[in-house]
Amino acid sequence: MRHIYKILSPINYGIILSIMLLHAPAHALDLSQLTLHPTIAKDYQLKIYADIPNARALAIAPELKTVFVSDRRKKIYAIYNQQRYIVLDGLKAPHGLEWRMPYLYVGEQHRITRYRLMQSDITNDIADKTELVADLPNYRHHAARSLRLSPDGEYLYVALGAPCNICRLEGVKGTIARLKLLPANNLSGQKLEIIAYGVRNSVGMAFRKNDTRLYFTDNGADNMGNDVPKEELNRVDKIGQHFGFPYYGGGNARTKFPLPSNPPDFTLPIAEFPAHNAPLGMHFYNSLTESQYPDLIASLKNKALIALHGSWNRTVPDGYRVVMIDFNQKPAKVEKLIDGFLNMHEGRGRPVDVATLWDGSLLISDDGLGKIYQLTTK
Repeated sequence: MRHIYKILSPINYGIILSIMLLHAPAHALDLSQLTLHPTIAKDYQLKIYADIPNARALAIAPELKTVFVSDRRKKIYAIYNQQRYIVLDGLKAPHGLEWRMPYLYVGEQHRITRYRLMQSDITNDIADKTELVADLPNYRHHAARSLRLSPDGEYLYVALGAPCNICRLEGVKGTIARLKLLPANNLSGQKLEIIAYGVRNSVGMAFRKNDTRLYFTDNGADNMGNDVPKEELNRVDKIGQHFGFPYYGGGNARTKFPLPSNPPDFTLPIAEFPAHNAPLGMHFYNSLTESQYPDLIASLKNKALIALHGSWNRTVPDGYRVVMIDFNQKPAKVEKLIDGFLNMHEGRGRPVDVATLWDGSLLISDDGLGKIYQLTTK
C-alpha cells in the first residue's frame, strides 16, 4: 500500500485513505458502566451506533436515511447504510448542523453554508455544492456556531458566543441571532437580526413541539469558584431579551464587571445546572414511531434532553451525563437520563449532542471517546 500512495496525487491519496478508514467497524467499548433512568432501564439499552472521531453536533436527515456529524476540527461525516463517509473536509471549526430537505446547513467559525443534497451525494465529497448563507465574525474563543431552524423553516438561528471569559460585548458577539430564509429562500443581502443579548456561550438550541419560543443552553463563566456560577437553560419569550452576561456569570451570580448606569431587565434562566457541568446540545424528544418505542415516548415525550459535557476546571469533576427536564413540574425538574460517562474504563466520555433517529431511537454523540451511542430496545 505504501507504493500505491507514492503514485497518487494528494487528492486521490485522501480519497483512498478515507475509504480505508470510513468502512472500518466501530471499536468495542464497555458500556456496562452507563446507567439509564429507572423508567427505561428494564427494556432499553445503549449500543454503539457509529465510531466518529471527535463526534460533536448531530443532524438527522430521515429523507436520506442519513445522520450528519461534525467534528469541530475540519470534517463533516455522513453515516449511511451502517457506513461512515467524510462529505466535507478542510472546514474551519465546523460545529452546528441543521437539516431541512433538501439542504444541510453547516455552522463554521466564520460563516454559515448550506448544501443541496440528494441520496446520491451522501457517499461523495459535497464541497462543490457550497452555498454561502452568511458571513460571521471570525474569532476562536467560543467559536462553536450552533444552528437551529424554526419549526416552519422561516428563520435560521445561530449562537455567537462571547470572545472571552468575561468581557465587554460588541456587535453580535455574545448573542443569538437569526436569518430570514422564507418566503423567497433568497440569501442575498441577508443580515443577522439579534434576538437575544447577554449570552456567554450557547452550544445548544431547540424548539419544543407546538411552541414557537427558542430554548437554549448557556455555559457560565470560569474562575468564579468550584460551585459558582450555575449553568443555564433559557427561553426567548420576546425579541431583545438580555440574559445577563457579562454582568452575571450565570444565574444570579454577579461578576466583577460593573453594571451599566441604566441596566436592562435581565432574564433569569428557566432551569439551572451545577457549575461547570457545561450543558451543550439540547433536544426535545418526539418520536414518530409510537408502536416501537412506547416506553421512551411515555418517559421522554416533549421533555428537554440535554448533554452535560462535563467540567474541565473544577476540583472534583462533575457533569458527564445526559439529563432530562420536565417543564410540566414547577419548578422544572432535572433528572439523570444517562449517567456514568465520567468513569468509563476506556477513558472519560463527554456527551455533546442528542437527537431522535427516524425509527424513534435516541442518538447521543461523545467527543471524548469518539462515539455515537444509540438508546434502543434490548
